[in-house]
Amino acid sequence: MLTWPMDFEKLIRDNKVTYPLEYRHFIQTGCVAKTPKNVSIETSSACQLSCAMCDRSRIRREASFMPDDVFYAVIDHIAPFRVRVNFNGVGEPLLDERLVDRIAYATGRGIDEIGLVTNGLLLTSSLSKELIKAGIKRITVSLDGDDQESHGGVHSGADYETVVNHIESLIRVKKNLNRGFPDVVLRVTVQKSNLAAIPGIFMRWRNKVQAICVNFVYQYGQVRTNPVVPYNWKEKIPCPNMLNSVMVLTNGLTTLCCMGDVNAELNIGNLAQVRLDNLYSGSAAKDIRARHLAGDFDSLPVCDRCAGCTMSSFYFGSLARAVEAYWQNDMVPKPEPGSGLNACCP
Repeated sequence: MLTWPMDFEKLIRDNKVTYPLEYRHFIQTGCVAKTPKNVSIETSSACQLSCAMCDRSRIRREASFMPDDVFYAVIDHIAPFRVRVNFNGVGEPLLDERLVDRIAYATGRGIDEIGLVTNGLLLTSSLSKELIKAGIKRITVSLDGDDQESHGGVHSGADYETVVNHIESLIRVKKNLNRGFPDVVLRVTVQKSNLAAIPGIFMRWRNKVQAICVNFVYQYGQVRTNPVVPYNWKEKIPCPNMLNSVMVLTNGLTTLCCMGDVNAELNIGNLAQVRLDNLYSGSAAKDIRARHLAGDFDSLPVCDRCAGCTMSSFYFGSLARAVEAYWQNDMVPKPEPGSGLNACCP
């Protein structure tokens, strides 16, 4: 058991780099699956906030919502395969007024694992009820602080109390409907500015939600963040997300990048026009993946400016799991007044 305050230097020393299964499999065999495990669908590229780690300033397309014909075609081209679908992208999914109907359609087509990621500002109790009845299995809310200062410092324009009230109402609605789903998940993106808030988040929510997922902020696009763990740009390695994920933008264009390709520079085709297996195994995907896995990042600007494919990204994952395990433990003592995680990490 680590002592308080949490010793990040000790965590870095003690935690070995862990590689995702898909990455280990590729290194051992050179084989890539015919279809991805995860498909992110951006039905909304509009958002109310300006977040410290988001690269929205680089978007060269107008804020829009996915047309119905594109959405239905995308779902139809995904449905034959066992994939996890997540409604997220560079926008806020709850701004899409058709979202509930779209989740219901995906559920009706046999897609069972459906989630969304939201900033929580629009997650009212009535909308929570509709989402649950439509078949949503996981709702992830970004909560990056334990008060207005820490949360709003990461999510410019966000109101902490509104988000907290909506999380509480989601939990009540789920209980009142007597449903085993959705899993209510909090996503905490950690950088130096909100590091001290981590204990408060876990203390308040660890017995109320199904999971609290810690992400160490990293750099993609032109965003300049203030990470707890520094990036080591000399240790560029292939990104495991190339081996298990795609993202579909509002116009159907599909990219091999999980989050940083805001303009579909790694475009492999249009999922509204081509079935998922054919798209993921097509010539465009093979070419991009081959260059990336060979370390030819100069020819892939999106990858070249992303810290997600440095060795540090694997440390981020190991450290995040260690933080979650530490703070989920019921035996963790309460911190002394005035102490905080930034006591050991200025």
